Amino acid sequence: MDFNVNIDLVRSQKLILTPQLKQAIDLLSMNSQELFEYVEEQLEENPVLEAYDAEGRWDDEDMEEAFFFEWDDVNYDTENGENGVAADDEEAGGTTERKIYKLSLKEHLHFQLCTSKLPKYLYPLAEYMINSINENGFIDIDLDGAACIFGASREDAESVLELLQSFDPPGICARNLRECLIIQLKAMNSDSEHIVKIIRDYLDELARGDFDLISRELDISTEKVKAAFDLLKNLEPKPARAYYKNDGARFIIPDIIIKREYEGFAVYLNEDAIPLVGINKFYERMAHGDLSAETRKFIQNRLDSATRLIDCIEKRKEVLKKLAHSLVLRQQEFFEKGKEYLKPLDIETVAADIEVHESILSRALSGKYIQCPWGIFEARYFFG
Repeated sequence: MDFNVNIDLVRSQKLILTPQLKQAIDLLSMNSQELFEYVEEQLEENPVLEAYDAEGRWDDEDMEEAFFFEWDDVNYDTENGENGVAADDEEAGGTTERKIYKLSLKEHLHFQLCTSKLPKYLYPLAEYMINSINENGFIDIDLDGAACIFGASREDAESVLELLQSFDPPGICARNLRECLIIQLKAMNSDSEHIVKIIRDYLDELARGDFDLISRELDISTEKVKAAFDLLKNLEPKPARAYYKNDGARFIIPDIIIKREYEGFAVYLNEDAIPLVGINKFYERMAHGDLSAETRKFIQNRLDSATRLIDCIEKRKEVLKKLAHSLVLRQQEFFEKGKEYLKPLDIETVAADIEVHESILSRALSGKYIQCPWGIFEARYFFG
């Protein structure tokens, strides 16, 4: 299926898109909620289609629960989107409404756990740690005791804790304030030796403004101490604050997850935001049986329709993954160092990278969100 088509040209010359290409473009334009709703409609209309999860077949009730989100309309300020979200431009004098899902902190962490590569046998231990988090986002448990409860080793418990400490929001699952600050600095690649030393041994002196004492004892300039102080002021001492200060806070389900790994950044699609459908084997076998011409035609039409839908969903996944890889390539400094390193980027450049027309990419960006080490961003945030 070729996405390198100019939609504006199609409109101006009144050309006709093939049904499959039109469906693929429509699905690419949908956000996750719209996609699930569309697939539910198709499941009701087409008996050949079946909904699945990673374990196997779902029944109809499971399909409804697969996207059991409470959606609310929220207005975003264009320049000051919260939680790392850049809002759409204002249109016709008003702000664009965005529908996002309300997640608790623990749900947010469980979601990240499910997209991690943690061995399954360590999941109960990880869930125990998540459930032990206090309202500030800190965790106060005995690792040896927790490991013993779940039949794991001390090393297992430490590796699970290290994984949880890499989750969003930065600093989560720290065991104390000092560790919380150091975790955030590591995420920013700002954990220089002298700053870590100040946090571990001189945090009280820093809070009192005793810069000269720290300067003398660490044999560094006062300017470096003041710079460390300015940096630490911008960190969050209570990483769970945003989740508990307002029960009405809304958090977004990302379509794409970009994670820092040993050799750079890895791109993952959020499979929980994509409906998984297949073809009912009973009808597939029936199509080859002894049927009347009319019945055979009906079943074959439904099989063709189901196959087109599955192909379109796969194409949507392919385009989104290519988009993410292009953004990692073009905005590498942003992903490595933070928001201040975001570069101007035009749609034409990325469209060429992923081999689709700009008009198609523009549609693909609509309503899509990307989670990375710095938070969750609307896909359009990376362009401009």
